[in-house]
Amino acid sequence: MFISRLTSQHPVFSPPQKAHSFVVKGMGALASDTNRYLFRINEDKTKVIVQSPMRPDWSFLDAYIKSEVTEAKFDGLEPGDALAFELVANPTTKGRNGREFALKDRASIEDWIRRAGLACGFSVKELDFSFSSPTVITKGKTNYVIRPVRFCGLLEVVDPVKFVKGIATGFGRAKCYGFGMMEIRWP
Repeated sequence: MFISRLTSQHPVFSPPQKAHSFVVKGMGALASDTNRYLFRINEDKTKVIVQSPMRPDWSFLDAYIKSEVTEAKFDGLEPGDALAFELVANPTTKGRNGREFALKDRASIEDWIRRAGLACGFSVKELDFSFSSPTVITKGKTNYVIRPVRFCGLLEVVDPVKFVKGIATGFGRAKCYGFGMMEIRWP
């Protein structure tokens, strides 16, 4: 798995569709399979972090956008390992009519991340989260509002294989707009 950091002096990665177009171009053959790569835009829209199974080609970027690519290795992860994490996600639930709705109350959001952890081979040990500014996505004449939540805390790896798969596929909805990529590090 490769982690790319794209950095600019100016907020060039906004709106999310523009950041997505940068990422798609760098993905080359992977561009049509959005389940194979994830990205996240920082708050001031000057940085994008991209996670992909193959090394992207950022040679098309203008000189004012810097790129750095490193290889992430998950060898040696064991059950019981503690990792710090950060995740900006779009936690939702299905309503009675089948449509997705953003979770807004703290208890539901905390339950959402804990259930995601159980499904993906980790348990949440420490958790803090805050609501980020809503993101408006325009498709044609329709505006969609995404209500992102920024999670950070400490997790414990329960099943390393499921955990790495969860990291690779991401969490929640709206991944193509820069949500759902979890960053991890040793505390």
